[in-house]
Amino acid sequence: MEKVKLHYLCVLLTVSVVVAGCGGSGTTSVSGGSGSETQGQAIEGTVYGGQQPISGAKVYLYAAGKGGYASPATSLLTGAGYVTTGSDGSFSITGDYTCPSAPGDLVYVTSVGGNPGNSGGRTNPNIVLIAALGPCGNLSSSTFVFVNEITTVASTYALAPFMGYTGNNPAAGTPVNLGAPTSGVSCNAANNWLSTGANTCDYVGLKNAFSMVNNLAVTSTGVSLEGTSTLVTPYVKVNTLADILTACVNSTGGTAGDGSNCGTLFTATTPGSTGIAPTDTLQATLDLARNPGPTAANSTSLFNLTSSTVTYQPALLSVPKDWTLSITLSGGGLDGPTSIGIDATGNVWAADYYGALSAFSPAGVALFSSGITGDGLHESWGLTLDGSGDVWVTNIEVAGINNNLGSISEFANNGQPLSGSLGYGAGGIYYPQALAADTDGSIWVANYGNSTVTHLSSSGAPASGDCNGSTCGLTSASIEFPDAIAVDPNHNVWVASETTSTITKISGNGTQFTAINCCNEAQGLAIDASGNVWSANHSGSTVSLVSNTGTVISAGYTGGGLNDPNGIAVDGNGTVWVTNYRGGSFTELAGAGSANHGTALSPSTGYGADVNLVEPFGIAIDASGNVWISNFDSVPAQGQQGTITEFVGLATPVNTPLVGAARIP
Repeated sequence: MEKVKLHYLCVLLTVSVVVAGCGGSGTTSVSGGSGSETQGQAIEGTVYGGQQPISGAKVYLYAAGKGGYASPATSLLTGAGYVTTGSDGSFSITGDYTCPSAPGDLVYVTSVGGNPGNSGGRTNPNIVLIAALGPCGNLSSSTFVFVNEITTVASTYALAPFMGYTGNNPAAGTPVNLGAPTSGVSCNAANNWLSTGANTCDYVGLKNAFSMVNNLAVTSTGVSLEGTSTLVTPYVKVNTLADILTACVNSTGGTAGDGSNCGTLFTATTPGSTGIAPTDTLQATLDLARNPGPTAANSTSLFNLTSSTVTYQPALLSVPKDWTLSITLSGGGLDGPTSIGIDATGNVWAADYYGALSAFSPAGVALFSSGITGDGLHESWGLTLDGSGDVWVTNIEVAGINNNLGSISEFANNGQPLSGSLGYGAGGIYYPQALAADTDGSIWVANYGNSTVTHLSSSGAPASGDCNGSTCGLTSASIEFPDAIAVDPNHNVWVASETTSTITKISGNGTQFTAINCCNEAQGLAIDASGNVWSANHSGSTVSLVSNTGTVISAGYTGGGLNDPNGIAVDGNGTVWVTNYRGGSFTELAGAGSANHGTALSPSTGYGADVNLVEPFGIAIDASGNVWISNFDSVPAQGQQGTITEFVGLATPVNTPLVGAARIP
């Protein structure tokens, strides 16, 4: 136990969440990766269930699969394929394995079975624990791996979008599949791991997900990470989830419905969509990560399991609103954040109404300590990224340009301004509210001030056909105070009007306008992979669905916590996510491809109701399946600062930057 104590001390000395703790895994770059196979290094570790070492457990070392999402992983250890823990839970992996080259270099360990201290040498066949390690080439002789319930919660939540099982009812101890697609011709470091189509490359998303584990736990010590003043982690909920697992781990096992601690865990985490109960602790954790809003009775049953153990503290004192895990960011110039977007490497960009542009790395580190200011940024509502990764922002009432009627600012991915000192002001821009990038490189802008739409070329100049003499901008009687805009795969432009019940479809050449009565003061629009249009409707707190041809499939879905919805996004599976500006939560709805499209999948209060979402505004999904939400206001209110909250591994990955329709990488 002396080594364990030493590593725990190292956590106390860690001053930044992006620095690896004394040989543990740290935040890693997504652009690198081993270019060739290398000899593996000897590593040591220990397996614990709560305070008890688990003896006789089988420890495996796997490399994530490369054949698609939840593709079979590769076992790296030779011989029996595993090592066994001693009486003190310790294990040693010698260098008798080969580290694969990227994109197959991301590794993790699992521990299966063993005796958690039961009398008579009785083992628990329902124990499966996991610890994500990251790039194999980062392992060294100083690497120490602590496998327990904390690392299991952190690793499973972060990697949930990439995990799954072969078959519908896996037996206890069945190896979990964990992988990402890597078949694209551009899926290599030289091409920045670019996805060329659905299911072709998501190495960046998977690597960022492995790194996200380090924002939740320290794998060298098995403790949850408390974060910093500008990065608030869910360590109390992580501890509570770990305590729930401990109740099952430190037992002789069980099955759903048998009244045992394991049986209670498996019953309470059984997905309502399948009715198939998990059979081990890893399966149960994955089911909960994917369905974090179980029935109130099941949620209470889970929480009550903590009464049998007090291993991980501090822990929750009451049943939470849901079992999501979230990380909240502040600083970085955030000042009333509105719209947000994700770039190709997973950086998160936020427009700030009070005159800044903020950006954070996938690990939550501010890329600009005070944000980007100047260059026209003022009263910014809209933000989009184009296919080249440039960031475009709307600015209202910018002095010194366009008769003070606003402008559009463009920035390179490194933060350098591309649109001059005050932004672009031509093309009929008038109090621009929202904008969207097209796959041809052009930008479409919704002008709230004069109820028009501006079409800009990639250089920021008015696009061909946007101006008729001295008059610029496209308009129609159905466009009235537009505040949301989106572009579909066929270059059609969809515009939402704040004061009407219509959205307007504009042909790509700007000559045809189709008014669709559907949406009741829409505040946000999103396009799914099939070209369907989803709108978040302020009036009535509903969400509408319109086909690409303009057929109204539903004029208003309700439930799931919808309350003055504002931002809306679609993930790679077509599932719909909506921020509730007045509800302090966000909602999940079944996508258009579901037999029950529009059905609320989130609790009646929405997700995030107990993590201080304050006026949640924008929403975006990254290539790791994390859901990012901007909070326009802050708690406690100190001026107008605001925060960004990330919900870990909750959605299906989306190819970023999002240009046109949402699709899986």
